Amino acid sequence: MKNKVLWVHLLWPVVLVITACGTNTKLLKAWTDETYAGGPLRNVLIIGVSNDPGKRRNLEDAFTRALQQNKVGALSSLEIMPADVKITRETVESAISGRNIDAVLVTHLVRAEEKTFYSGPHPTEYRSKRAFQQNLWQHYDSVYDYTHDPSRYKERRSVVLESNIYDAETAKLVWSIQSETLDPKSATEVIQSLGLLIIESLKKEKFI
Repeated sequence: MKNKVLWVHLLWPVVLVITACGTNTKLLKAWTDETYAGGPLRNVLIIGVSNDPGKRRNLEDAFTRALQQNKVGALSSLEIMPADVKITRETVESAISGRNIDAVLVTHLVRAEEKTFYSGPHPTEYRSKRAFQQNLWQHYDSVYDYTHDPSRYKERRSVVLESNIYDAETAKLVWSIQSETLDPKSATEVIQSLGLLIIESLKKEKFI
């Protein structure tokens, strides 16, 4: 329980499986508004939802750099709004007025939890090799043995975040992903690997 609480405080209240190179982060869900005609993103405001200004800044700065490295204008919300100002329609509209912001990227934590993963043979692989040659009792005994073997199950920490992009003019959601990082060593690892996935997904959908 202490580990779960620690990760909730380290991270943020922030179909396809793509693994970021060298990380344990994968894309769980992805959605794009097919009717969006805003074209490639030009200037994006980055908002990390957090009650800790330091952690919020780390996320916003990392995503800002990732977008800028891909020739997209990006701005951390903490650069134009005080950390203690509540994110509302009025505060955001006031902050971005005259800055040519065309989109807002918001990231928050969905959940941080311990999950049990099965590490035995894949059912499809098992059936193709053995099951069709067995009678009922042979098959049941084999299945029972490996499904009740504790060594085939592993507990892993799962951190799921959601990132949404909204059109700055209409406030309409135009793009959304959920990512999962398994057994992250630090909040920085989660942020950096998620940044890679965001860039990859935005390129795939022609947003950048």
